[in-house]
Amino acid sequence: PLGMTRTTFRPTEAMTWPLAVGHRKNREGAFEVVRPLANDARLWPAGTLYSSANEMARFVVALMNDGRVEGKQALPAGVAARMRDSRMVIGTTGQTYGLGSFLSADGVHAGHGGAMTGYAAEYDLEDWRAVPDPPRGKDGPIGIVVLTNADGVNPHRLTTLALSGTRWADLTIADGGPLPDRAITTLVAERLVGTFRNPRRFTVQVVRSGAMLTLKRFGRDFPMRPIDARDTRPGVSAQPFAVDLPGGGTETIVFGIGPDGRASYLQMNVWALARVP
Repeated sequence: PLGMTRTTFRPTEAMTWPLAVGHRKNREGAFEVVRPLANDARLWPAGTLYSSANEMARFVVALMNDGRVEGKQALPAGVAARMRDSRMVIGTTGQTYGLGSFLSADGVHAGHGGAMTGYAAEYDLEDWRAVPDPPRGKDGPIGIVVLTNADGVNPHRLTTLALSGTRWADLTIADGGPLPDRAITTLVAERLVGTFRNPRRFTVQVVRSGAMLTLKRFGRDFPMRPIDARDTRPGVSAQPFAVDLPGGGTETIVFGIGPDGRASYLQMNVWALARVP
């Protein structure tokens, strides 16, 4: 309906069109083509949509214009609005979730990002039309789509800078420098250690040395840097952590706290992993 004629969940169909193949860094730090191309049908709905920036832009335009694209009602009226309605609040991050989009509390921002082997992508939109007194110059919606064919890049940094009015010529892949560090006590660290598992995804371990925590994932060790607290509600860890990704960029990890004061689950991005007893 949106005219996304070259967008598909099937890698073998995507390969019949001009395709930017995925890359990742090898042990020497050089990018190399991912072989074979990822093809796990279980993950197709969650993050294996092959598309282009132009066709993803049609999707974002539909979200901003109640399903209308190029003057035509491509989606039934009201569908796009329902996708941007708040459905729940994710306790550990404070994010609001709609139907496929993460939303700001005021409803101005919406978007979704993610990564698969060799790729990273994100779309973000900003819409001030429903705000009674929007900031100067914010008189209409704008959408940004960023697609990359490499692991470890940070599309969110690009979309944030673009929406802030930064010139495209000034945008880089840089993650914006180190996050401000904080300190934690040995007691806090001890309450967060353990094995955490999501049966549909993977299992990780959090171990400590004194007050320092390390995330063990996929056979690698990732030091966990405590960063500025963002959420102090009961049952939520007031201390998020950042891990540096091998190809660049960072990932934020937050813990949900159980009645005994220990971590009951760990959340990274949209994935929640329950503590293994």
